[in-house]
Amino acid sequence: MSNTLQEVSKEHADALAILSKTALDQEIARSEAAGKQNAAIGTLLRSQPESKCGCQPKVQACGYFCISASPCACGPGNIVVTAGPMAIGNRNVTFTGTGANFQPDGINMSNVYFSGQLPPAESLVGVQVRLHIEITPYSGTIYVYENFTPVGTLIAATQYAGWQGARNFSGDVYGYFYLS
Repeated sequence: MSNTLQEVSKEHADALAILSKTALDQEIARSEAAGKQNAAIGTLLRSQPESKCGCQPKVQACGYFCISASPCACGPGNIVVTAGPMAIGNRNVTFTGTGANFQPDGINMSNVYFSGQLPPAESLVGVQVRLHIEITPYSGTIYVYENFTPVGTLIAATQYAGWQGARNFSGDVYGYFYLS
């Protein structure tokens, strides 16, 4: 499957970019507010190493993600997220990450198109990032963090057939982007 913006109308891509920027701005404001309200959180956020990619200008990112999470029964289940190739700016990358699922429900979504704003690929490759994934019956958002710093967001194209009957799901995955 190709990962170019040519598969999506310009209007749709522009709308996803606006939603992505708005979501990132809200997440940054939420993190800053949490740091001001709780001294321990503020200390933790200030003690993080300087972000390698968070201060970079954002570029258009788009691609297809596969999100699979086995339900937890007697212990945590697994979450596996792969993407790619996907485009960040003019570079093709892949992503592979894993995490633990502490929710009773699983999820299995293949080839879901996400688009948004991320730092340039060169600043993300080789840096461990955390993806916080939020899925609802009508939308999907991936927040990208370096340490505790939000550095980008990706929004799902909600016309994906898999949204029909989807349950609320959220989880964290740690992984790496690689040049492809």
